[in-house]
Amino acid sequence: LLLIFAASMLLLLIACANVSILLLARGTARAHEFVVRAALGASRGRLTRQLFVESLLLAFAGAALGVALGYWGLPAVLRLLPPGSVPVGNLLAIPVNVPVLLFSAGLATASALVSGLSPALSFSRPRLTATVRTTAGVQSRRAHHLLLAAQVAVTVLLLAGTGAAVRVLIDLYRTSLGYDPHDVIVATINLPENTYREWAGRATFYERLRDRMAEVPQVESVALATYSGIPPQSGERSVVEVPGLDMPGDEAPVVQRISADYFSTMKIPLIRGRVWSDSESGGTPHVAVVNQTMARQRWPDESAIGRRVRMPDYIKPPNPYRLAAPGSDGWFEIVGVVGDTPNVGLHEPPAPSIYVPYTLMLSDSLNVILRTSRDPLAMTRSIREAVRTVDPNQPVSVYTAEGALASAGWARERFVTLLLLGFAMFALMLAVVGLYSVVSYSVSCRFKEFGIRMALGAGRGRIVNAAVQPAVLAIVAGLFAGLALSVGLNKVVAQWSIGNLNDPVVLVAVSLVLFVAAMMSAAIPASRAASIQPVDALRTD
Repeated sequence: LLLIFAASMLLLLIACANVSILLLARGTARAHEFVVRAALGASRGRLTRQLFVESLLLAFAGAALGVALGYWGLPAVLRLLPPGSVPVGNLLAIPVNVPVLLFSAGLATASALVSGLSPALSFSRPRLTATVRTTAGVQSRRAHHLLLAAQVAVTVLLLAGTGAAVRVLIDLYRTSLGYDPHDVIVATINLPENTYREWAGRATFYERLRDRMAEVPQVESVALATYSGIPPQSGERSVVEVPGLDMPGDEAPVVQRISADYFSTMKIPLIRGRVWSDSESGGTPHVAVVNQTMARQRWPDESAIGRRVRMPDYIKPPNPYRLAAPGSDGWFEIVGVVGDTPNVGLHEPPAPSIYVPYTLMLSDSLNVILRTSRDPLAMTRSIREAVRTVDPNQPVSVYTAEGALASAGWARERFVTLLLLGFAMFALMLAVVGLYSVVSYSVSCRFKEFGIRMALGAGRGRIVNAAVQPAVLAIVAGLFAGLALSVGLNKVVAQWSIGNLNDPVVLVAVSLVLFVAAMMSAAIPASRAASIQPVDALRTD
């Protein structure tokens, strides 16, 4: 929310600068009108009121158009966004808030009036001199260049933030997950209270459920995992005692209780050793598989295969939620090492993890993981019907592995990137319009001057340089100011996790994009300055 507010305020400042540029240009063109009005008796207060009324009409018209676009256009825009673009389950269900719209309209109106304050005070002064046009034009062009530099500086800041967010999103997508989340759907089973209270009955129910799920058409493989078994948030930290090693409590490994076909279903590679067989899943001695991080941290100079660890949680007395298998003594022999997968979030490195057979401790919550050969969400009805054939009273909820990724961070990063990208595009468009207005206005004000210069022998290149150079200098000044702002505010925006504004690649790319856009916007009025005919210019009064 703070990020949205900050970006909105920056965009509002750019819009205010743009409106001021346009009002200054319009006021300079009407300088003769204001002198005539003053000569006929109009006071400065009356001229100021006239300019404020004009600004107020402009503000009301813009605010009304903005409210209409927000009220009717926002739902249409939200429907065009791809699924998972925003970190809200159903954004379309959130109504457009009328008080927020009114506040936005009031803020837009106030901003338009403030941006019109300087032109109103400037052009309401009666100047009954022959040089009124020249004086007003020079002062207006100076104000134009200052506003243009400020506009460019804020635009650079928004573009830098957008570039940094895009880099974060790209890096996030490039991060090796260690598993394949595509075409994977998860059915979560939460046993009703007072059902399957014996370990044997609960184990039989889960096995029947897995066998029935495997018979569903287009299901390639099925695996079981108790509690959270889907990356990037999977398992729970538990005490694991390694003989000869002291481990702090905050470094406890993540323990995941799964079936043996979990790794093949999730496409997690087996690095060394093997996975337990069905006959070993409930017998003794108990076996386990560890990830690469645990093997590397606990046994850095030797193989983890054949090592024994002890987990006290598996010798606790049974409780209504977790039923321990008969003969659980807490000791496990490591038989395999698998690849790392994110288990404590997308932004954190994988924690040490140990996988054990789910049958050793049966929870009243279970995830049935299915890899399909078609769109996973199209399998929802078939999965629910399969569960009902095993137990008609058993509720089930369904989600996809890609949906779990989106909920864990991808949706938020996409939302931030799309938001900043939209703001940055608007800011760049406003900056281009502002530059075009400044150069175009400068050419129109100096039309006769350029004609005289060309009549005296000045080349077209020199005329273009005279028309564009002040605006280019303002752009360069704004560019450096924006780069300095980006570097200085890097620590402030770091709390929003949108990336590093000091990234040289981002800053260079932003500078190139802005400079190219600026040169393209200045090309049209510059070409008009180069095509001035001295005879036409000298005929103007």
